[in-house]
Amino acid sequence: MDSLPEPEKAEAEEFAREFLLRVLRLRGVKIDREHFLRAELHKRGIGGATIARAVEENPAAAGDLAPDARPDRR
Repeated sequence: MDSLPEPEKAEAEEFAREFLLRVLRLRGVKIDREHFLRAELHKRGIGGATIARAVEENPAAAGDLAPDARPDRR
């Protein structure tokens, strides 16, 4: 910004200040992890046992969630 003329530098600083103030006012979104995982994995056709393991531990622990790796699919 040092190479900008003073009027443009001041305008850029004011824009940045206003932008940051707007960002700080945004509210965060809370996501229910269990509900989200169950819904997304169910939409992908993942079986109940795999979903339960993904929720209890983590999706990586549930194994490969690719379509051809779902032996518990009902």
